[in-house]
Amino acid sequence: MLVSKDDALALLSDGQDSTTCLYWAIDHFDDLDFDHFFLQPLDDADLEANTRAAVKFCLRHPQWQLSLQTHKILGI
Repeated sequence: MLVSKDDALALLSDGQDSTTCLYWAIDHFDDLDFDHFFLQPLDDADLEANTRAAVKFCLRHPQWQLSLQTHKILGI
């Protein structure tokens, strides 16, 4: 889902594999001049594996930063 190409881009997987959607976004929006690129691991039963995959992706693509919901980590 494209929210706005001028100021922000929000890509929601909407049932699609999130990794597939992320690579699709890189292929289609890599040329956009955004200041920040954040990747948040899916918070589900596979959170640990999702976090490892997100970290691995960010290490391979330094333009991207890991985004965490710290309130969940802190339990608040």
